[in-house]
Amino acid sequence: MRMIGFCLFVLLQNISSAQEKTYATKEKRKQFYNLLVEKYASDDVKKIWLSDKQTSIFDQWVSGKKETELINDYATVIHELYHHNCVLTSNSEQRYIINKDIEIDVPLTEVYKSTELNKIVRKEQQDSIARYVMYVGGKNEFLGLKTNLINTNEENMIASVQYGIYGMLEEFAAYYYGANASLQLYDFFAKEKLWKEPYEAYDFKHLVTSDAIAYYEFRIFMANYLLYAQKKYPEIYKELYANKPLRVAYTLLTDKFTQLCEQITILTKNIPNEMQEELELFNIFDFSGSDEDMIRFFTKMNIEEDGIFEIKEEIQGDKKIKKIIVLDKEEFLELKIEYREYEKEMYKGIDMLELYFAMPDIQEKYLQQQLTNDLLMALENFKINGITEENYKQFLK
Repeated sequence: MRMIGFCLFVLLQNISSAQEKTYATKEKRKQFYNLLVEKYASDDVKKIWLSDKQTSIFDQWVSGKKETELINDYATVIHELYHHNCVLTSNSEQRYIINKDIEIDVPLTEVYKSTELNKIVRKEQQDSIARYVMYVGGKNEFLGLKTNLINTNEENMIASVQYGIYGMLEEFAAYYYGANASLQLYDFFAKEKLWKEPYEAYDFKHLVTSDAIAYYEFRIFMANYLLYAQKKYPEIYKELYANKPLRVAYTLLTDKFTQLCEQITILTKNIPNEMQEELELFNIFDFSGSDEDMIRFFTKMNIEEDGIFEIKEEIQGDKKIKKIIVLDKEEFLELKIEYREYEKEMYKGIDMLELYFAMPDIQEKYLQQQLTNDLLMALENFKINGITEENYKQFLK
């Protein structure tokens, strides 16, 4: 299941309604996607799209009739059709599509519900990772805002919660296919001149990176799941580790998504972010309340010490750290209140959903920092070295 609205594609700001094509019927929308897939999609993405030939269920994930809306929903359609192809087999096995030629059926072993991770993942981290509350926390909210994107009833619980790492890996793969499908549209944007001049390259960057960020998020989720299983449920972990088809699928999909993220970085590294002014402010302040951040705030606001505080430098290792020495507690408290009020005003003026996906570089850096050594080790231990798409069969037993 792909969280609807995660692709913050702002094409409508750049195309007048008079210029934009409209596809009024389901048949016309399918024709448009057929042309898009035929001309730009890889054989792997084509396989996912063509799987809908008989049922033609794609349209339930399309939110509009305009060409920009269809493009915006393209990754969602591929993502959801991937899930449609990964149903449980008659032998209670989870199917993962690796590429057009490789499907791996993985026997399901005992799991614990992912919501147990709410006990060990810091609340601040839960709130800072966009897809956590939906895919792990089992909550109907995003960045503190209520949504109706997930059915939290026990019998309809999302697979990444109900089936643990098996469901997480399926979502990871679906996001890979969605991001890959979007990346393959680069030539469509650049050569077919979809936008007015000047070409707004950040639209493409938003479209691709909004799905690609899931690579880092789900690595955190899967690492926490494995580490918690190892500590709390050793028998479950033992069965997961012994499940060679699961580890083979995990290894192949991880390698593919890693390579895709590297391609995306190369292609988008010189594309500026749309919300550059807001991002500059968020680059200045981290609103952690640390001495260094408050000093940055005081400097920006031209607040002088005036007997309220003084700043001293301390040597910590090979770094010089600025520290605040409070001289007047009451006056300094007023400054802290001012600092927090400024934080509120900044957040009030910015759509947090929009900001989250308008700052992929910052978000990626944050997510990488959350992958601590123990989490990285859990992921590395679960991989099987030496597997390729050419020799994978010999590792399945």
